[in-house]
Amino acid sequence: MKIKGLKIVFLSLLGFGLLFGCSTNKIQPDHTTPTDWKIVNARGIFSFSVPKDLQERAVQGIDSYVGEYKSQSMNLSFDFGMWSNSLDDSSQPQFQQLVTEINHEPAKIVLYTAPQSQTEYNYFAGVHFPSEKNPTGKLTMSVRCKDSESQKTAVKIFYSIKFLQRNA
Repeated sequence: MKIKGLKIVFLSLLGFGLLFGCSTNKIQPDHTTPTDWKIVNARGIFSFSVPKDLQERAVQGIDSYVGEYKSQSMNLSFDFGMWSNSLDDSSQPQFQQLVTEINHEPAKIVLYTAPQSQTEYNYFAGVHFPSEKNPTGKLTMSVRCKDSESQKTAVKIFYSIKFLQRNA
């Protein structure tokens, strides 16, 4: 009787471990910023670091502050304002979400793939800061990537974001 109970406990723990511990597609937070990256100061509102090959492109927002940076492997854009995308569309293929904190700010990181995309950028990474401290300053940064390695680079970019101005 005692051995049967141990078998049930062991099999339950094994099943739980296989179900929750073996996924290789989980978002892996990476807080290290390579030393050769450049720092972007976004109008003194926030800053972030990017690989040197990401080049700024001219864009114009309507009701918010927007920016865009592009390289051969990724296209990064951000939107800082009241109507920033909250990244809630969980219907995307291989959708993953991590609710976390980045430099003392609540944030949500989202990853997914779009294999049927009509562009060469089939991987998506995004971060949204809901800005509970300043409701007029929500930030969403989106990165469309050519491959999964670039998607991992995008997560590193997200962890480099620092808000320079926030209302207490």
